[in-house]
Amino acid sequence: MVKLNLSPHRNIDFEHIFEMSPDLVFILDRDYTILRANKAFASRMNISPDSLIGSKCYWCLYQIDEPPDSCPHSLMLKDGKEHKSELYIEPLDGWFSITATPLLNNEDTIWGSIYTARDITVQKRLERALRDSEEKYSKAFQISFYAIAITSLEDGTYFDINDAFSTITGFTREEIINNSSIDLNLWVDEQDRKRIISALIEGNEVKGNEVQIRRKNGEVISTLFSAQIISIRNNFFLLSSILDKSDCKQRINNYLKR
Repeated sequence: MVKLNLSPHRNIDFEHIFEMSPDLVFILDRDYTILRANKAFASRMNISPDSLIGSKCYWCLYQIDEPPDSCPHSLMLKDGKEHKSELYIEPLDGWFSITATPLLNNEDTIWGSIYTARDITVQKRLERALRDSEEKYSKAFQISFYAIAITSLEDGTYFDINDAFSTITGFTREEIINNSSIDLNLWVDEQDRKRIISALIEGNEVKGNEVQIRRKNGEVISTLFSAQIISIRNNFFLLSSILDKSDCKQRINNYLKR
């Protein structure tokens, strides 16, 4: 909570912060009336700061006749605590992180709030682009006829696989996730994994390497193995894909018979 004196002797530091802040800042009384507005807010509204004084904030921001249910100032008045929220403000064509901080008088009674709105539109767009990218990756990951897996670079523990990986190995997803390729005895030659990791760390390409793997039923099959090291949240993983050579030959033969 903040005690604020709006007399002519108000604090110079506050004045500087208030006016120079890139965030939209204004002071409200309990009735949602704007008492002061900084330059950033006035500029975004395309109006002079003095012209905003006396206006209702919900009309300026949302062009509606009463406060929205999600208004942080309304929530602050109910419990006396600072409230934050992320809202899309249509007239300003952007997303904002909004904070309403209680203002106290000398009797420690709330008489209004400092209302701060930080433009997070770019951040929101990046988050949306990332979600769209992840969704596209997830779909491609699952529908690929290649057996694809994401494993720990350190010990080969499986973090994610697609359906084709279960099909080619004979193991269910539940049997694979959180176990390693060594635990599942997939490598006919366990040195193959070490050679692949070493090659990748040295900057060499691993693409279409012929590797034998052992299925759950003990059957040994020849595969074309490709892999690369990827970073997820600053941790390194192995993204690998496996293609059954016999299945590949069958697909080619079927194509040629068309």
